[in-house]
Amino acid sequence: MSRTRRNGFTLLEIMIALGILGSSLVVLLTSIFHSVEMYRVAQETVIAGFLAQEKFTELRTARTGVGIGDYKDGAFEKFPGYRWKYRVEKVTLEPLVPVVPGLRRLEVEVTWGRKPVRRVEVISYIPDREIEKVKP
Repeated sequence: MSRTRRNGFTLLEIMIALGILGSSLVVLLTSIFHSVEMYRVAQETVIAGFLAQEKFTELRTARTGVGIGDYKDGAFEKFPGYRWKYRVEKVTLEPLVPVVPGLRRLEVEVTWGRKPVRRVEVISYIPDREIEKVKP
């Protein structure tokens, strides 16, 4: 009985190698697409954070002041798709009245996106006397 020498790979070996390669490519491409999506979400979140801080600073330094009960909303002209709203509430601290004369809670919220709507909030407590100073 003579033995024949085989050169190359069998069909089964090639199919197994292609299956492993295909599975690896699917995992790799899924990971890349997920990374790109996470980068986009992070970029949008940073932009929304800067916009919220900008609106907060604008309200804090406004010449007209912000009154208790104020609630307004709008859109950013230079950033379509991003919307803002703010709310001012009176904060009462009954046991600390002699120490803290009065506080206002200023909340600025920036939203963007569709399903799910994403949002960033900036909340600060401002003494009444600080707000009085900026009024004309």
